[in-house]
Amino acid sequence: MVEIKGLFPTALYVAELKNIMPSEIKKIMTIYEDKDKWKTNINNNFTSKEVYVFDNLLGNKSFLVNEIQHHINNYCEKILGEKPALKPTQSWLNFNPPGTSHHKHCHGNSIVSGVLYFKTTPKSGALVLHKREFFTIKNSTINNTTFNNDIYRVFPKEHTLILFPSSLEHSVDNNESDETRISLAFNTFYRDTIIGDEFNLTGLKV
Repeated sequence: MVEIKGLFPTALYVAELKNIMPSEIKKIMTIYEDKDKWKTNINNNFTSKEVYVFDNLLGNKSFLVNEIQHHINNYCEKILGEKPALKPTQSWLNFNPPGTSHHKHCHGNSIVSGVLYFKTTPKSGALVLHKREFFTIKNSTINNTTFNNDIYRVFPKEHTLILFPSSLEHSVDNNESDETRISLAFNTFYRDTIIGDEFNLTGLKV
């Protein structure tokens, strides 16, 4: 008998949001429709100059913000095994016109990052997640497995929410469609809680 186990896996949380209110989509589209509110990124894609979309555009009573918080709480409980204490910090919009991509990067000063897709097609460019380990010796392979793949591609649909560790490097493939891909990204951190263990002198009030 042979048993193969994956040790210390990286979690990718994917959810489909079913009831996004049209009024909230309309608010988000006001930034898309005004290019003066964009800033150019590497690889000629764009991000919004507004980097607190949840706070300044949608507000804490927003159905969408509360729905995303529900999934962040779920991530905390089911993946981190923690009492939910993560809250969104910065949040911004990404615009990928045809022919643009997004460079490889990770998110500093954040625990879990997320992205919600408002407008995308199968040809708009996959979200590419990159393996953390780097091996200096690499042989040719005869099969792709979950153990030897260096990247993992996600082809999201509209209203797909994805959560992942902020330290995980990721990029976006070139947009081969005729439409601009629109997504909302955000970071999280602990707020109004004590992390660690005060008894063992690792407590930290945040």
